[in-house]
Amino acid sequence: PASDSNDKLEGKLFSEIIREELIRNQVSVEIADLAKTLLLCFQKSAEGFTFCMSEHGDLLSQWRAYASDGTGFSLGFKKSELLRDHNGKQFGQKFFEVKKVTYDDHLLRKHLNDACVKTIELFRKNGTFARLAMGVTVEEAVYRYGTYSKQGFIEVYDHKAFEYFNEAIKSIGFSSYQYKPISFSEENEWRAIRPLHPAPHKEINFRSLDNRISPYIPCEIPNLDTIKYVVIGPKNNTDFGWLKSMLSQFGFDQTEIIFSTASSYR
Repeated sequence: PASDSNDKLEGKLFSEIIREELIRNQVSVEIADLAKTLLLCFQKSAEGFTFCMSEHGDLLSQWRAYASDGTGFSLGFKKSELLRDHNGKQFGQKFFEVKKVTYDDHLLRKHLNDACVKTIELFRKNGTFARLAMGVTVEEAVYRYGTYSKQGFIEVYDHKAFEYFNEAIKSIGFSSYQYKPISFSEENEWRAIRPLHPAPHKEINFRSLDNRISPYIPCEIPNLDTIKYVVIGPKNNTDFGWLKSMLSQFGFDQTEIIFSTASSYR
């Protein structure tokens, strides 16, 4: 899931910015905190499972962060195979949506504009129409939502205003996973995104990482044309001949093998 990525702000960037924008426009802290909370809750209710790719298959910063610090491989996928339907297989058009990640802060704020404008209008007309319950923090409210203990963490003073506000925040939806901070722009990332409720589900499997259990959804490689090339990592000592033999054994005879240009990285 995207929330389990190496970027701790993953999926949380929108909630921070909308709070900041509302306070900048003199909306009360109570409403700003509630907007942040609801957005985090909506995102939690449909976790973003993502298959993350880069436009550059041989980038030093990516080797440092992934592929076991350069000891693994980088796979080059054909974009056309990601975008088409594969007749019911867990891959492609009907299994996930492919999106290019946006690193433009201006576009990010523009995307939030409608929800911000509606919230500002509601506040100017109705004042603080709702708030987190006394003593409940944003973190605790999100935790309660995730454990289905929703009772009592929001106090509503004007139910009609709150309903409009709730819909405005909800409209931002799942698109937060298409945006990342400008500091990540070197990745030139594309994502195959699939929202799925974080509850028991036949498609979700689990694996053990160094310090946590992490859920994932298996993907099928639909055909032998899907993988265009394999880049051997800068710290990878695999013999070229044996790699070619292995690929051939599994039917990937036409897959190109490339040595990383970052070979001096040790």
